[in-house]
Amino acid sequence: HVFVRTARYLRQVSTILRRNAAEAAVLNALIRADLIVLVPFGDGCPYDLMVDTGLETSKVQVKCARIRDSCITFNTCGTDHGRGRESYEGRADVFGVYSPQLDRVYIVPVEGCPHFQARLRCTPTRNNQQRGVRYAGDYAVEDWARSLTRQAA
Repeated sequence: HVFVRTARYLRQVSTILRRNAAEAAVLNALIRADLIVLVPFGDGCPYDLMVDTGLETSKVQVKCARIRDSCITFNTCGTDHGRGRESYEGRADVFGVYSPQLDRVYIVPVEGCPHFQARLRCTPTRNNQQRGVRYAGDYAVEDWARSLTRQAA
């Protein structure tokens, strides 16, 4: 017998590899920013990482992003195949968003994010709109880390 992996299996493995790469990139960025990062044991936790400042903790849900229309786009909901889409509100504090195309990590608060997909603009809008626009530069992991260490000091 010859065992042939199905296309569905290969897509699943590809998804797992992307998720692992994103989690490693976010973990690395947080550690390089001199933050204490905790990794929950097992898959039953509603978040992927936790940052501990000594005074407070922040639950981080890691997301792998893609570039579309000059925006970093990432999903803001999880899928439980029995219940459908689930929001991360109340389950995580921030999204740790990794863009493999840019090799950059962004930290975006869960609160205030759309319930399905969020976008961070890489370039200004063509019509110069500012209201409701999230610029990627405003969510750099280094800036978030500095704000945490200032609060802890």
